[in-house]
Amino acid sequence: MATSAEVHVMPTIFCIDLLTRLFKRRRMLGRRNLTWDTPVRHILGEEFELCDDMRTQQTSLRDILAHKVGIPGYFGGFLTGFNMTRRQLIRKLRHLPASHPFRTHYIYNNYMYMLAGYIAEAIDDTGSTWEQLVRSRIFRPLRMTSAVFVDTSEHRWEGFAMPHIHSGGATIPIDPEALFNVAPGGAAGSICTNIIDMTKWVRFHLGTGATPGGEQLVDSTLLADTHTEQFNIPLKRLATFQGRPEFPVAISRFAYDLGWTTGLYRGYERVYHGGNIFGYDSQLWLLPGLNAGIVVLTNGPNDAAAVRAIETILYYTTDLLAGETTWLNATTACSFPAPWGKVGAATAPPDDEQDEGAEHERPLADYVGRYGHYGLGSQEIDTAVYFRSSSSSASGSDVTQLVIPWMSPDVETVFLRDLDVDAVATATGVALRAAVVCVVVVMATVASLLM
Repeated sequence: MATSAEVHVMPTIFCIDLLTRLFKRRRMLGRRNLTWDTPVRHILGEEFELCDDMRTQQTSLRDILAHKVGIPGYFGGFLTGFNMTRRQLIRKLRHLPASHPFRTHYIYNNYMYMLAGYIAEAIDDTGSTWEQLVRSRIFRPLRMTSAVFVDTSEHRWEGFAMPHIHSGGATIPIDPEALFNVAPGGAAGSICTNIIDMTKWVRFHLGTGATPGGEQLVDSTLLADTHTEQFNIPLKRLATFQGRPEFPVAISRFAYDLGWTTGLYRGYERVYHGGNIFGYDSQLWLLPGLNAGIVVLTNGPNDAAAVRAIETILYYTTDLLAGETTWLNATTACSFPAPWGKVGAATAPPDDEQDEGAEHERPLADYVGRYGHYGLGSQEIDTAVYFRSSSSSASGSDVTQLVIPWMSPDVETVFLRDLDVDAVATATGVALRAAVVCVVVVMATVASLLM
């Protein structure tokens, strides 16, 4: 039987989010006399530019860490990958349109965390990469010996729980090389570690920011800042959430902090975050009032069933830690959220066999080609497997553009045919779903990624 020391699991974006915040606290704010409200433009100069002058001149460290910028996440870019350097991608941020006015809405954006990692590189005296800085400033002092970066070859997948997805009605493993697509946005979600090292991270945050040896790695005041509410949910929405609890206990989320979310569970403060990437899900709860933390790391499909399973573990474990009467048992843990709430269907990708047999308005070969976006690079479609749409975006007989909503649900992301951009982003089996055209493509670089 394996011992706890032999169990290796892989956390997702959440782990990196926290490590990125920590690095900013120690190096940015301590060494260069920066504050959370220092404009990014004052640090990077003309190299930094967003979609309008107000955001370019006024966006601060606080804004990018609390998701106040109002620019959508364009998450699809992290699925397909970027064939460019971190610096090149930073310079393309100006081509990502905003969906909301500046500082008016909480809009989650991993590109801003990639930007935070780039800022760390820019202000460091050693010329180190973000990865090198995190390794020397965080991993080593905290003795996180298992922690590696997924978009490098240093680990060779030894001791990893392999990623899995749903496909064709079954749960299957996928090629972990697909995770390399996170580069060069590694500061937004590239760290992998095991549960043992995650407990060290929990102790660090529950303590005063010191290492196991007693070294003060970060000022305790700055550490507390990251657990402090930055973007509150409006009162009307808060009343809706808490007016009548769906479950027998009150569970709320009311603010985003600097890399954390704040809420209550049965009256206990919880500071928490989670993440998912390519067949992994994770959640971390800090419970300051109980001086406790809970970490749940899983590999498997990123669907509603996985979310319910993780929530069940968190709720039940918190009740045990708090000495409260548990409201979940052997029966309701399996039926959750029933009998109190409705059980949503687990999300799964389209059935390839059904789609391949569907009728199409135009030949699939029409979609083969190269499509470009100034901010997100290019998509090279080698073979169109299937598409679903009521119409196509075409001029005469040629498809002129692809509208890809999974890049951002808030802003229509249009890739133009044969647009000449500086980089090419490719992936295999990526689903391009849109009101105009829906294509599943087979691309060149990742052999077995099925989204």
